[in-house]
Amino acid sequence: MKKLLIIGNGSSLRDFDFQKIDRNKYDIMGLCLAFRYWNKKKWFPDYYCIADSVVHKSNYYHINKLIKNENIKKCCFNQDSLFWEYDKKIMKHQNKIDVIQQMQKEQSSIFSLLNTYSTGSISVLWGIHLGYEEIDIIGVDNDYIEILPETEVRKDGTLTIVKEIKNNPNYFFDSYQMEGDVYNKPNGDSIHLTSWEQLAQQVMCHNKKHNKNIKVTNYNYKKSISNFIETKDLSQFLFS
Repeated sequence: MKKLLIIGNGSSLRDFDFQKIDRNKYDIMGLCLAFRYWNKKKWFPDYYCIADSVVHKSNYYHINKLIKNENIKKCCFNQDSLFWEYDKKIMKHQNKIDVIQQMQKEQSSIFSLLNTYSTGSISVLWGIHLGYEEIDIIGVDNDYIEILPETEVRKDGTLTIVKEIKNNPNYFFDSYQMEGDVYNKPNGDSIHLTSWEQLAQQVMCHNKKHNKNIKVTNYNYKKSISNFIETKDLSQFLFS
């Protein structure tokens, strides 16, 4: 079986040449709003994951198009995002959709251990659920600037982009977020780090319970999630 490569969206991947990744060695999972980059480059992952229902609902039309994209084998979503699940066009593709809350109900699944999560940590759990035993991660920086100058706080506590971001320090391409987007404050030091700490424990427990040797390796030149996940410098990532 191939390895799984999870591509986060952090700025550590600016100028990274995704085309060099050996697709015979890796199946690739992409996250959240990176579809704006994939659409432009005509380069798509094998899997797509988004656990943030606020971001999903803000971009549901474009995400619906990903479900129909023949290059993408499966998608992983939060149940709270599926207010459109009765769309007849989408129902034709429901076999491509895995729902977090439904996987949680499966006692044999690693999702049964789920507590605090982020899209990044969910992507690893989903990879394990899909059967991958070697998972590499790039682009998970976890060094967010929590509120950008181009954002405003909404009454419900979410944030919205109110003007073009010409230089987005949080992501590997500047147009990752666009005017009109609604999203949650990243909460990098709380929710994100907690989700990765719990993920490390979940993988350990899953390995012990099912006699597995699932290996998760993070590649990043920043501190990233190195407190919880084995981390090597990004320069050590081998494309092939």
